[in-house]
Amino acid sequence: MKVSEEELQALRFYEGDVGSLEDPFLKDPKAYVTWNALFFDNMTSEAARSAEGRFLNPELLKQPQRMINLSLELLKSFRHMPKREKEFVTCRVERLADYQSFLEQGRMRSFISTSHAGFLNAYADKEDLVLMKVHITPDIPCGDFGILLDEYRKEEESEVLLAPYLSFVSIPAVPSESELSIRDRNGNPPAVICDIYPKAEFPKSAQEISLPDEKQIRAGVRVYEAFNAHEKPKEEDIELYLDYKKAFQNLFLKEAERIRL
Repeated sequence: MKVSEEELQALRFYEGDVGSLEDPFLKDPKAYVTWNALFFDNMTSEAARSAEGRFLNPELLKQPQRMINLSLELLKSFRHMPKREKEFVTCRVERLADYQSFLEQGRMRSFISTSHAGFLNAYADKEDLVLMKVHITPDIPCGDFGILLDEYRKEEESEVLLAPYLSFVSIPAVPSESELSIRDRNGNPPAVICDIYPKAEFPKSAQEISLPDEKQIRAGVRVYEAFNAHEKPKEEDIELYLDYKKAFQNLFLKEAERIRL
């Protein structure tokens, strides 16, 4: 079965290959920053990304169904991966704030980008780094961009993307000298170096499912505008935006239950 055009579009959008796309919605080369923040329950990820100077795109909030559809197409693309018999190990440079959220909830909340090419220096612009060696067994749903994309424009990243909501076990690793030499955007050494063992265990969606409403969308836009201006969002906007994210996550999970990976 060939990777569909819809799946390819989702893969390209996540990768940041937006050069050939005419749709204004799909023009953000770093859409994954906003995209992945939607999968977290709290505001920790948005605050951390904003502190690093990353842009949270309000336009992506305005079409929640489209973002859900893109997420589902991204997940569906993983079905085209060749069958595997052995574990392989990839690497990820994570921010400590998101890693702590993973630990608190026992799940890697968002889509997780890892690499065959080791710990990429391009991602050392985060604060408080966590170096993750991810052990991917044959049952873990993932997508290798070099295999799935007909034209892989960021081949040097050698990206393998993991499905969201995977449960996991984290074990401290003995660091090498080269790993200890990696620095975050403030010049600090890694806060954590660990081996990650994902498990293909997914949560169930809530019983009541509905799209985010216009009030939640407008509040979310104001939250992003505040973060992008390095201002504190209003509490009432944060509350509505968290409701937006809960609705988004439940809809994604409900639809994802129908996808056989």
